[in-house]
Amino acid sequence: MAVYTYYILTKRAFVYAAVNDRQFLHYFYKSAKKQKYNMEKYNILKDELALVEEDLRRLRYPNQPQMPMEQIKHNSHVAHRLSL
Repeated sequence: MAVYTYYILTKRAFVYAAVNDRQFLHYFYKSAKKQKYNMEKYNILKDELALVEEDLRRLRYPNQPQMPMEQIKHNSHVAHRLSL
């Protein structure tokens, strides 16, 4: 019954990991608001951290081709033009 109630209230399937994440975020933002924490700056810093971690991952494994999607699309168009 509780699972059905959760679905009705959130319109999301009851998956433990998702519920746990949702609950954590709820309390995290609630306590951040109480302490007047700058969440916009926090989110910007977290995004920058993710980009830096991705760059570090690429530097650790330089032999693996890890082209961004824009380059892959561009190269496929060039290869298609060359085949014509």
